[in-house]
Amino acid sequence: MDALQFFVHEKINDHFYHITESYAPCRDPGFDNGSTFNIYVIIGEEKIAVIDTGLGATDGLRKYIEQNIGLDPNKPMIALLGHCHPDHCGAATLFDEVHFNSGELQTLDWDSDIERRLSDLELFANYDQEIIEFCKKHYVKGRITESYPYYLAEDGDIIDLGGVKLTVVLLPGHSQGSVIYWNQEEHWACGSDSVQILNSYRGGFDELEKYRRYLKRAISLFPEDIQGSTAQLLRQALSNHPSGRKP
Repeated sequence: MDALQFFVHEKINDHFYHITESYAPCRDPGFDNGSTFNIYVIIGEEKIAVIDTGLGATDGLRKYIEQNIGLDPNKPMIALLGHCHPDHCGAATLFDEVHFNSGELQTLDWDSDIERRLSDLELFANYDQEIIEFCKKHYVKGRITESYPYYLAEDGDIIDLGGVKLTVVLLPGHSQGSVIYWNQEEHWACGSDSVQILNSYRGGFDELEKYRRYLKRAISLFPEDIQGSTAQLLRQALSNHPSGRKP
């Protein structure tokens, strides 16, 4: 067994790659037989961004990127987190910088807890003991804490990678600091779990109207032809919103 075997990737364009991390052979959204995690690599002229870093149940993500995607070793490689749940921030400390929204700070200790991450692995690996035992020896040991250097990605911030700019769009609901990273020039966005058919909203009832306002704002920002069906998913989420069917 090898730490790199849990990753596969596809090339979207010359500077945009999609990596899938998986610990069980399944894409079931109910997690009954495991799950997969989406990681994106964006190559700029000055920096390389990794949007979400997966569960970090093995320490192979950065090595996989370096070996399988042609990169300049002198460029900094930074992690941009859509939010800090364990399956998104697990391997963040493998990278030179970590960026996330300040709304995640209130739950950061719990979200980055290593024991929680290893406990989640059991479900995501479909309780395969061989995989679980391997990962217990090879998981990412670091965690994001106040002593680990991080940067806050606030609503409206522009992250400039050199020739590629990403706008931070706040969409709280799945978590208080959930954000979308939006490339306005190329018409694509990475929404982490803030935009999905299942399980987007995880707040209390009193936060529903706030979530609805942010959904409407995101729809107003994104063009209809944005890649990844983000705009369509936003409209579907809003139409299914409990506070009212009409936007």
